[in-house]
Amino acid sequence: MEQSEKKVIHKNMQARTVPDEVLEAMSLKNRYAFINANMMSVLDDSEKDFIGKVQRFCLKYEKKIRRHRKWHTGMRRQCPNAL
Repeated sequence: MEQSEKKVIHKNMQARTVPDEVLEAMSLKNRYAFINANMMSVLDDSEKDFIGKVQRFCLKYEKKIRRHRKWHTGMRRQCPNAL
């Protein structure tokens, strides 16, 4: 199979199956809000602090991932034959 045929097959296999509204509702920030609203009452202070630190780290890391994806997508649009 030629490289161009592989690209076409791979592109055809990429389909959006989850609507944007659902993806937004499943965002990390919304999931953490749910956890905070429902779980914080059963945790002690040290556990709350730990979960808060983990959440802040993950949210910052998610922003970096989004920036990288946005940059990578822009580069693919500028140089479509590069990949």
